[in-house]
Amino acid sequence: MKAVQVVAFGRAADVVKLNEVPDVGSPGPDEVVVAVEAAPINNSDFMIIAGRYGYLPSPPATLGIEGVGRVVATGSQVRNLKEGDRTLIPFTVPPGPSGSNSQRRGSARCPTMPMSSNCP
Repeated sequence: MKAVQVVAFGRAADVVKLNEVPDVGSPGPDEVVVAVEAAPINNSDFMIIAGRYGYLPSPPATLGIEGVGRVVATGSQVRNLKEGDRTLIPFTVPPGPSGSNSQRRGSARCPTMPMSSNCP
């Protein structure tokens, strides 16, 4: 899958790349996998890119702390979502190895929630 990653710290035009990264794989029992449709670039992302944020991940690192997408797989213990549901990925979810600025995202602690069908 593809992901927007910071490969070093510095000027965004020089250090932000679209890279091929390993897919998140199948979900565990309490996990979901979301095909990310949109993810904003936040102020914290810009600070990380510049190397001036309180927490700096080891490059290459996938950026993104929130987003929206469609559930493509659920673990056996997930009850609030099903395949095909549109869902929010709130900023409270730790990005882990697959931040919101990747094509798919999985998380063990993902308090995602279904979205209304009338949301664009």
